[in-house]
Amino acid sequence: MIPAWKLRRELDRLGQKARSLASYPIEGFVKRSYDRKFPDQLNITQGEVPALSKVAIFLIYQTDGILESTLHECRHLIDKGFAPLIVSNCPLSEKDRLVLTPVSWMVTDRPNYGYDFGGYRDGVRLLDHIGQSPDALLILNDSIWFPLHGASTVLDDLQSKAANVTGIVYHEDIQRRSTFSVRKAFLESYFFLFDKAAISSDAFKTYWQDYRVSSNKLNAVYRGERALCDAMRSGGLTVEGLVDRAKLLKALETQDAAFLQKTLKYAAYTDAEFNAAGVDILNRFSETEDWIAEAIAHVAAVTKKRNMHASFCYATMSLFGVCSLKKSNGTFLKKTYGTLHAETRNKYLSAVAAGDLTEPLSGITAEIQARQSATPTTP
Repeated sequence: MIPAWKLRRELDRLGQKARSLASYPIEGFVKRSYDRKFPDQLNITQGEVPALSKVAIFLIYQTDGILESTLHECRHLIDKGFAPLIVSNCPLSEKDRLVLTPVSWMVTDRPNYGYDFGGYRDGVRLLDHIGQSPDALLILNDSIWFPLHGASTVLDDLQSKAANVTGIVYHEDIQRRSTFSVRKAFLESYFFLFDKAAISSDAFKTYWQDYRVSSNKLNAVYRGERALCDAMRSGGLTVEGLVDRAKLLKALETQDAAFLQKTLKYAAYTDAEFNAAGVDILNRFSETEDWIAEAIAHVAAVTKKRNMHASFCYATMSLFGVCSLKKSNGTFLKKTYGTLHAETRNKYLSAVAAGDLTEPLSGITAEIQARQSATPTTP
């Protein structure tokens, strides 16, 4: 039987698809009207951090005040040589601005037009407007806790890669059996790092200039997250993630049974069949090559259908230094229809408590626990 949350999710998608088609005829007019006023619609405050050769456009949406984790993230970016350009998709109070000013280069709020990619685009346009061309540009948002602890090497690791565009989690091309089409590879949209060649490229400039801003979530996902990497590759740029499915499976082949045991112990599932299979393999644990092969095959099966980091955070964090967690839950009519990320957070906290993963900063622990307490159960 199909779970109720999956049916609700599909109904949600159908509704979003209908709304996306209805919004298409007016989006061009709205964008031109918005762009004619730029940058007057941005409320800009100069921060205390000096201009640096690298910039981080950090998009936030925090209606109840600035989180402690946000300030930690800004300090981490500064430590790594990035000047934070804060773009808020909701109005900032004077208190918020006073809190952000010491840990930012610039602070601005804007109308919540176009969701994250609308804010990203305004950040990119603002840099161009003031004549700033950084050596590296990080674009990220506050939908994740990053970094979870101060020892994160994510930015160092990504900057050491030869690729022009990098990010944390990369999803490879997928052949869709139902439509015989290919879902193009993409980086998860909460974290993009562009090098100098990418920033200077026609592909980068054209993408942001031509980006059809939409306040329909489905359009924002497909024109933003799903289209950006394809546009960069089509322009001759290279794209790579800190972790992808092929890298994960290859790395697991070099691990012993004890590591794979923990990988499954801290696995997160929302599919009953995957959960049952994982529990069964754990219950039959043995330090044999056959058991190791079965465990890896299980990871391969799960990650073919579900998010690799959300499903196996112990492995992605231990093997690749992934140092982030998603804050969100899928919602339909204000109810959760899939709680994979909530289950990931539970397993992450369990691994931390057991000493198997690095303990996060105390403020982040408190925020995660508060989010777990506020997370509804699957209806």
